[in-house]
Amino acid sequence: MNDIDGEVDKLWARINLMQARTEALETALQATLPLVQDVSAFSAALRKLLNERMANLLCRGVDEKFTTEYAATLRSLLPPHVVDIVKTS
Repeated sequence: MNDIDGEVDKLWARINLMQARTEALETALQATLPLVQDVSAFSAALRKLLNERMANLLCRGVDEKFTTEYAATLRSLLPPHVVDIVKTS
C-alpha cells in the first residue's frame, strides 16, 4: 500500500509543479503582452514558434488528444484577440 501512496504523492507533486509552471507562464504573458502585441512581427514570430513547437511534439510521437489539449490550454492562456492573431497568421 505504501508503494501506491508514494506513487500518488509523486503524481500530485507533478500536477502541482505543472500548475505552478502554467501560472508562472500566464503571469509573465499577461505582464509582457501589452508591450509586444502591437509589434508587427509579433504575430509572425508567435505563429512560427507554435508551428515549431507542434512539429517537435509530433516528432516525439504525441497523440492527437495531447495536441488538442495543448492547443486548448494555449488558447485558455492567451487573450482572445491574440488567439485570433495566431489563427489568421
